[in-house]
Amino acid sequence: MSSTATMTVTDVKANKGMNLVPTYEIKLQLDPTVVLDADHKLNSTVQSTFGMPAAATRINVGFLDTSCTQLFEAGWCVRVRRVEGEPSLDLTYKKRFDIVVGDIDAALTTANANGFNASDKKYEARVECRHKKQTLTVRRIKEAATSDDTGVDLPSTRDSRRLLREEAPERFDNWGCKKWGTAILAAARIFGPVMVRRSIGDWKGMKLYVEVWPILDAEGTGLDYIVEASFKTDNRATAAAEQTRLQEVLMSKGWFLAGDMSKTQLIMERYGGAELAPIIERDVVKYGRAGGIMSWRDSELRAVSSRFPMANLTDDGPKWIQGRIEGSVTSGRNGRSPDVTESLNGSPG
Repeated sequence: MSSTATMTVTDVKANKGMNLVPTYEIKLQLDPTVVLDADHKLNSTVQSTFGMPAAATRINVGFLDTSCTQLFEAGWCVRVRRVEGEPSLDLTYKKRFDIVVGDIDAALTTANANGFNASDKKYEARVECRHKKQTLTVRRIKEAATSDDTGVDLPSTRDSRRLLREEAPERFDNWGCKKWGTAILAAARIFGPVMVRRSIGDWKGMKLYVEVWPILDAEGTGLDYIVEASFKTDNRATAAAEQTRLQEVLMSKGWFLAGDMSKTQLIMERYGGAELAPIIERDVVKYGRAGGIMSWRDSELRAVSSRFPMANLTDDGPKWIQGRIEGSVTSGRNGRSPDVTESLNGSPG
């Protein structure tokens, strides 16, 4: 927590039970032009400073929402995530509450009034502390089996919808009205996916994570690289003190980037898809084959990827293009917005 964020510590009790007891996650941005090498990977100086291995772990993340971002606008974030080397898929349902002028307990009380309290052990409360902004999140994470134990592939749009609807927790599903959440998920699509690279080191005995998020740029023709350092602690005072110390170290090395950017919000804005869909559809029609995108010849993949420089063919490029196709929408008959694959193949995504 920065020096501008004043925190209060009170023992509050709401009508339905004690407030949730949160953990704390410090998130600070790093300057990608300084900490990344020519291949957009974390450079060796940063790795050695924090005792990180040369190899990073890949994490594939896709957010599900409608084209008008109904879930996000209601304060919810729903995602599917696959971590390299882990046998299961993470399904996350996360509700956010603003923290005003550092009053964490007021946000916890608001969450309590909305049904999130300490009596339910299935939900995890976390205070996310950026440079100046703080947010309380309450999340429920479920796991789903995958077809392989080593890859990072995400399910298709259809399967992602199905899994998230089947596992939807009651508080999410009935947030606006009965079956609110699953009704929205039935019409959702994937924003992303984003292939994150995570390096793990040490900060004062705590795990320090540095993640590189390649996110579509505002023009839709390249990538912006968001680099974030984070650590977690159960102790509020430790969180505040070590945020200050870590920020000082990053600033002294010229690595710190002041900002309170929300990666989720950026992805919601950048992966809207409506503008990109006609371009993707045209190129698929021109270069695609009936066997599906994963059976395209190298020359065909290169032709399409020339339209999308971010689709690196040496690093899951075909799957990136597939994700962009499944996640994009075009205006359909009867007011519907089918996936591009529907307009090409005659079947819903």
